[in-house]
Amino acid sequence: MRTSAMRRLAASVFLTAVVGWGCLTIYDTFHIAVNIDGLDATFPIVPGANPSYSGSVEIRASDYISGDFATIDDVRIYDIRVQTMGTYDGDITGSVRVNGIEFASFAGPWSAFAEEQSVLTDETIAVNPPGMTILINGILEERTLFVEVVGGVSQTPIPNGLEVRIRVLGQVDAEL
Repeated sequence: MRTSAMRRLAASVFLTAVVGWGCLTIYDTFHIAVNIDGLDATFPIVPGANPSYSGSVEIRASDYISGDFATIDDVRIYDIRVQTMGTYDGDITGSVRVNGIEFASFAGPWSAFAEEQSVLTDETIAVNPPGMTILINGILEERTLFVEVVGGVSQTPIPNGLEVRIRVLGQVDAEL
């Protein structure tokens, strides 16, 4: 019994000296998944005879991610959604760009987008991989993003009150 206790004591002293068990400190960082907020924009369509529309917004990093995180390690975009607002009987097309590069496009009857549509369930929305890379890298680097939409509608005159809304949903892995 005495030999067993001596072995345990010797092992404790050895491990404390070699491994530092006596002053255990954890240096690992803490990572959490955080939803990205603020990556959405609503673009008005000018009433009248011109069937083309366009618009752009500047989205600062502080609009879509808290500055409380040390770093952002990964980005996951899990949905892109399009919604039209207002009453219109024609069709709509659009190209959504970030920093000048298309990352999504959509086309179909205006009424099909009256309820928000998701790229996950609607074939009228398409994703452009090079533009998604620009979007993801911009978020990773916490840069200001310039989101632009360019498109057209099929019938004129265009009534008052028409808008198209684009939403990007995603998450980042942030380090505290």
